[in-house]
Amino acid sequence: MAAWSEDTSLFTASEVVLSQYENRAWRKELQRKVNVLMDTKLAKQISPETYITKNKLLKQDFAECDRRSRILGNEALSRRRRSKPRLVLPIRGGRRVWHQLPMDFS
Repeated sequence: MAAWSEDTSLFTASEVVLSQYENRAWRKELQRKVNVLMDTKLAKQISPETYITKNKLLKQDFAECDRRSRILGNEALSRRRRSKPRLVLPIRGGRRVWHQLPMDFS
């Protein structure tokens, strides 16, 4: 995967979306590699030691991919929350009523 910046708060909204897209593509590539590794193992084209080593590296990559996915998802969610103001109306029937304010795109 390409270089990664831990501070996603510096990303623009489009960079967050692009990073999510790239991360999903990376995950698909990792899954393809797992399938190829399993096929070579089942066909006995690699030794058990080689399989274990490659599998361990793929698991580390999956863990990093999942970590990045959570970070990017949280960043996208926090941006959505900040960008949509809410209006609290009086309590109706014993509970508060929340309404989304319409977004002004002028």
